[in-house]
Amino acid sequence: MSDAIIRDVSAKLEGLTTKTRQLVELLRQRHEVPEPLDHTPRGRRAHRLDHNHFEKLAADHWSKEDRSFNILGYLMGDGQEPGLVTERDRVVIATFTQWLGSNVGRIWARELIAKFDAAAVYKGQL
Repeated sequence: MSDAIIRDVSAKLEGLTTKTRQLVELLRQRHEVPEPLDHTPRGRRAHRLDHNHFEKLAADHWSKEDRSFNILGYLMGDGQEPGLVTERDRVVIATFTQWLGSNVGRIWARELIAKFDAAAVYKGQL
């Protein structure tokens, strides 16, 4: 992949980041930024949620989405019907999702999204 493509994707991502920051600030001013949901996390590092807002946001978002749509059940299923979900499955996904909110997890997710975007630009899809 050429440096020009990477620079182009980086510029687009920076623009998106700036727009996201502006939107969050506007929502904050209008008091429309949602507070994290109350739930009892089941991840292995749940003690970190008390002092890491981003980890709590990630954990709460997963909890809400999975409760609403049974995502984990369908991931464990055959593509048509949900499959059996063990307690270990729930702990693993809750721990991973919370990790995505950590500094390292957020950096990893940003790098992955940048790779997706670079591949889409390369293939003419972005």
